[in-house]
Amino acid sequence: MYWYICKCTAAVSSDGEVALYRAMTAAGITLLSVAHRKAVRKFHQIAVVLDGDHGWELQRIDCDGDKDERSDL
Repeated sequence: MYWYICKCTAAVSSDGEVALYRAMTAAGITLLSVAHRKAVRKFHQIAVVLDGDHGWELQRIDCDGDKDERSDL
């Protein structure tokens, strides 16, 4: 099962956002998120990074989500 999430958690608290992502992950849902909060990075393995000039690249996210492990795919 896949779920595309586009800033749906912007209106909830940070704690609520983490609880929502944990519940979806526990249910086995594959997530594709558009988000600005860095806290959601720990629930993803890959980021699509836009360069602002019509370009993009895929980058792996380290397992704790706290820092970017900038390894291009």
